[in-house]
Amino acid sequence: MGNEHINVSLRGRTIRVAVYATTVATALAGVGVLAANAKDRNAPPDVRRPAAMKDYQTRYYQLHTDLPADTVTEAKRRLTLMAEEYWARTKSFGGVIRDRMDFFIFKNYADYIEAGTPPDSAGVFMHWTSGGKRNGRMMAILSSPEDWHVVQHEGFHQFVHMTMSGDIPIWSNEGLAEYFGEGIWTGDTFVLGVVPERRLRRVVKLIEQDRMMTPLDMMKLTHEDWNFGLSGRNYDQAWSMVHFLAHGDGGKYQNAYAAFLGAVAKGQPWEKAWIDRFGRDTDKFRNVYSAWWKAQGANPPTEPQTRALVHTMTSFLARAAVLKLKFETSAEFFAAAKDGKLKLDPVKQVALWLPEALLSGALAKVPKAGDWSLDTKAAPKLLLTDPQGGKFVGSYILGEGKVTTQVAYTPPPKSATAPAKPVSGSSSSSDPDPLEE
Repeated sequence: MGNEHINVSLRGRTIRVAVYATTVATALAGVGVLAANAKDRNAPPDVRRPAAMKDYQTRYYQLHTDLPADTVTEAKRRLTLMAEEYWARTKSFGGVIRDRMDFFIFKNYADYIEAGTPPDSAGVFMHWTSGGKRNGRMMAILSSPEDWHVVQHEGFHQFVHMTMSGDIPIWSNEGLAEYFGEGIWTGDTFVLGVVPERRLRRVVKLIEQDRMMTPLDMMKLTHEDWNFGLSGRNYDQAWSMVHFLAHGDGGKYQNAYAAFLGAVAKGQPWEKAWIDRFGRDTDKFRNVYSAWWKAQGANPPTEPQTRALVHTMTSFLARAAVLKLKFETSAEFFAAAKDGKLKLDPVKQVALWLPEALLSGALAKVPKAGDWSLDTKAAPKLLLTDPQGGKFVGSYILGEGKVTTQVAYTPPPKSATAPAKPVSGSSSSSDPDPLEE
């Protein structure tokens, strides 16, 4: 039998646990699961469903949940956009979505545990291979907004397993899962590339104290190594390496990293795939990576978070247009939003409905974001100048039951950039080398 995996997110941290197919039932026997499915010895036990659980078919998922109706609507929208974001970011090396993926979301922790999940966990992805076909199911508890990080993290593991024929290295799999986990949902899209200050502080501290593994040692980790030495440090390092390869030095390494993942997923040994694209000198990678993150610590990036805020408020500006509301100023728009005038009917206008919590959370951030204005020429546009002088322009396109938001960003002139509060921590010449300046 093949090697099977259980991806588990514990409350407060995320881990990946691997077990053999012959021991799946044994591994879960202590948490009150049913007997293994007799029709498929590789499959984990059946799910114990609460009586109130219902089934919903979305574009990419078979959703099973007992959440309230409004939260189900939110979940269906989020999951669709989430899967599309996974695909958009991995299409150069990934696969395609062939079948709807199985997704269970529970509102009560007791029911979630009773369903056959590990104690103290917040999410689990079980996957197995049967008859040469990859299978898997995702189960999560959704009791607070923070739980969406787990859904987005474990959802990526599910997407990779169900759409790709091969595997990617554990540090990249976990790093990318955390990259998506940090993404911000804005109602009509996701904003990725977010660097939370808490995480930036940890990464800078680890680098300054020389407590990171060398990149080569990180790349050598197997699934078993990762599981044996579970640590928040490894997750931070994997995330920071992936983030650097995606965004470092103006996105300089994106194409090489995507090519590396594609080659490994197709069976090329990771060592050769890396050398072919980055050269042999991993110390150079470590130096460039470390210097870039220290620079981020000296000037913490806030553009993704601000971009997400503008996206969110632009989504609600689009809903105002659906309601045929017009405003002369941004102040009028924000006042209408605070007064609850942007609400859509969650039944009659379900395709465009958004949760009130999304709006209230965004409105709380509006005052400190900078100077807002409204361009009322033709279709209204929302304008923001942030404290550093960066300019954001939010616009939208109304489709049939769909809103597409766009945010254009103009960075401030370098001479005008206000210093941010620092975040402190208290090869051979013939090899290709995108790390070379």
